[in-house]
Amino acid sequence: MNPAISIVTPTYNREKLLARTLDSVFNQEFRDFEVIIVDDGSSDGTIDCARSYGDAVTVLERNHLGCAAARNAGTQIATGQYLFFLDSDDILFPWSLDTFMQAAQRYEPTIIAGDLRYFSDESELNEVHIQPLHMSNYKNYFEGSLQCGFYFGTGVCMIKSSAFRDSGGFLEKDIAATDSDMLFRLGTCDGFVKIHSPLMLGYRNHDQNILKSMHKVHGGARMLIDAEKSGRYPGGKDYKRHRDQHIGMRVRAMSLKLAKSGFTRSSMDIFRRSLWMNLRRMRLKFFVGYPLYVIAGMLKNTRPTP
Repeated sequence: MNPAISIVTPTYNREKLLARTLDSVFNQEFRDFEVIIVDDGSSDGTIDCARSYGDAVTVLERNHLGCAAARNAGTQIATGQYLFFLDSDDILFPWSLDTFMQAAQRYEPTIIAGDLRYFSDESELNEVHIQPLHMSNYKNYFEGSLQCGFYFGTGVCMIKSSAFRDSGGFLEKDIAATDSDMLFRLGTCDGFVKIHSPLMLGYRNHDQNILKSMHKVHGGARMLIDAEKSGRYPGGKDYKRHRDQHIGMRVRAMSLKLAKSGFTRSSMDIFRRSLWMNLRRMRLKFFVGYPLYVIAGMLKNTRPTP
């Protein structure tokens, strides 16, 4: 009998972190799942760490093609009703999968999303405790985003396998926001549940996070803007307002991140490309605040001449 959940974990040179991620998986209260580890051409001991879990995990080895391609490879052998994409540096709480399945059994949605806690040291997660279950059910992902204005990466989402495959999976480019792109393509699929409590994931902050790579952030923002202009996202005119809000929120955050990091040209490129979207939504605070971010980023990243 097929499992309820397929956990797909892409990994690349995470020898020192993968075991903590897998230990959090096997500490789950809910047990009806399979674990697929996709090693994306690691050159350290990551593959040995994965294999040390024996028959409890399925390990795929492949050449280094990036996280999105590795995730897609894992889904090709996944047999679960739902897919959960767990990065190899993050931590599940013991109640996470059980809580996701409570939402799945109650509403049978296409997408279920939760909240996360950022951490740099794992001791920070000792403050996280299970809370009473509180969730909201929406018609679809775009409807939920318009009402609540939230953004999620796939690391804190559970997605119906059939819908994921129908969408074509992740865009196989080594840039940021391929998770947003995939979720936007599922934007009008039936059913979206937002779990407000308890917290569902510990997201590890470190230098290898993809959002620390500014050229990948720039490439991801351009991809989202171009995809919307080309009509790749569903919903037509009926969901234009929904897409503007959700995509605009994501792109504005990426533009500001580039500005604060001193990547002024890249930031201004995204600002220019998304100008039509922000004007249509009358984002006056963004227009006023953006120049200040640019100036602050330039000053912060200016180095005195020796």
